[in-house]
Amino acid sequence: MRVFILAPANVATGGPELLHQFARCLTKRGIETYMVYPDADGINCPVPEVYWKYDNRYVSQYIDSGDSVLVLPETQIHHIDLCQKGTAMVWWLSVNNYFRSYKSLVTESSPDVFRLKLRKNVVHFAQSHYAKMFVTQHFGITPPQTVRKP
Repeated sequence: MRVFILAPANVATGGPELLHQFARCLTKRGIETYMVYPDADGINCPVPEVYWKYDNRYVSQYIDSGDSVLVLPETQIHHIDLCQKGTAMVWWLSVNNYFRSYKSLVTESSPDVFRLKLRKNVVHFAQSHYAKMFVTQHFGITPPQTVRKP
């Protein structure tokens, strides 16, 4: 299994830091893990300096295969079509950031603009009870667990 975690390039906030911490935890457990920064074109080093301490490997793009897992925070769901053969893991770190990121597409009454309900290769994880309830209510999917900060 190979895990690819998408994060915005050169952004140092709570969500991206949690993604980098998650990558570090997986790597320590012997899982081949890479950070991917899809908006890093022309950037020499997309990893914020404050995250260098996690010593994560990064690649320029996701490699789609049956043994790949693509971790997408809610702000990166627009990249979900990259994952056709592997498993996509949508990690709901902040429901509010989902609405902010896709404000021209998503409404409270119609949040499933990426057709997540119809995709067979998608699993959902929630950072909070609030996020878990949102996913359950609006997508009809109960995330298997609430993910806590490592």
